[in-house]
Amino acid sequence: MWVRLRLLLILVVLMVFGIADNAVAETPTFGYLERVMIYPGPVAMEAKLDTGADNSAIHATNIKLGLRDGK
Repeated sequence: MWVRLRLLLILVVLMVFGIADNAVAETPTFGYLERVMIYPGPVAMEAKLDTGADNSAIHATNIKLGLRDGK
């Protein structure tokens, strides 16, 4: 029992100091909402991730058209 407790304590200490960070999570982690950039132009927005989707889409509501520099 003491051996398991020592191993657990060592693992916790390594994780706290970030030493075992790469050993625990080798794949990138993304959240439900991520910040994305739309090109061309400096358009940044929040986008939902769907890991089971075959295609990508952006849903927009309350769209307002406007003029910028006369265009």
